[in-house]
Amino acid sequence: MKRRKVESRDGGPGPFSALHWMTAGLFVAAGLEAATGERRGDFRARRSVRLAPLLAAPAAATAHALRASRPTRAARLVSQVLDGVAIGVGTIGVASSVYSALRSEACGPAQRRRLPSMAPLAFCAVGLLAAILDNQEDRFEEERARLESRARWMDRIVPKRKARVDRIVIHA
Repeated sequence: MKRRKVESRDGGPGPFSALHWMTAGLFVAAGLEAATGERRGDFRARRSVRLAPLLAAPAAATAHALRASRPTRAARLVSQVLDGVAIGVGTIGVASSVYSALRSEACGPAQRRRLPSMAPLAFCAVGLLAAILDNQEDRFEEERARLESRARWMDRIVPKRKARVDRIVIHA
């Protein structure tokens, strides 16, 4: 299916532009928290897993900022790929954090009350939010195309009114 650029009536960015800007900001915040945030009592994931959001978050945020300012097909594809990467990185981070918390050799009797870090879960949730946003934008575009098609069909069936200028008689 051919994708069109969705713009508002005045030629500016599309109706989902503000949501893409918000998603970009959430990617930055959640990525920083997942990578560098430290909570008391949290078990952190391995260093390599913790640093993955530092790579994925700015890339995904940039893709959504680009999509908010210039909604093109290329920006859409890049943001979809990076949304999937963010979901994967967040899932791996949660799994690694839970594994670290449950590992018996890492837990002493005093540390059993500690919880796994849930910051990677927030990063994964932002990726899911971005995927849902993309799905809703796709549905909006399909509905808009359907309504425009229906309007063109109705224009062909219903004749336009002609001006009644030919019936006006001016008496002098």
